[in-house]
Amino acid sequence: MLSPIKTVRAAVIGIALAGATITAMPAQAQPSFSFEFNIGGDRFHQRHCLTDKQVRKFLRWQGYDDIRFIDRKGRYVTVRAERGRRDFRITVDTCRARIVDIDRIRRRH
Repeated sequence: MLSPIKTVRAAVIGIALAGATITAMPAQAQPSFSFEFNIGGDRFHQRHCLTDKQVRKFLRWQGYDDIRFIDRKGRYVTVRAERGRRDFRITVDTCRARIVDIDRIRRRH
């Protein structure tokens, strides 16, 4: 069995050899490492935006029905949706999953 000092020495030598191997690789073969911490489920750090299906689900969760897409401009989509007896035009930031504008269109009879 190795003593604690010999174990530490072996670990240091192993790390040094691994580092030498990585630095000896050509630039194209360099491994890439990335770390991402997502604390509290903040959607700002997500790399993807909501799909149309996810936008519909999000707005239904907010209480809207009969959701129809009017305009799609990059990360912002505009929909027409009903809530209660009223119609609204809603603009959604699909990358942050947030409603950025709501306009009441007309009162339904």
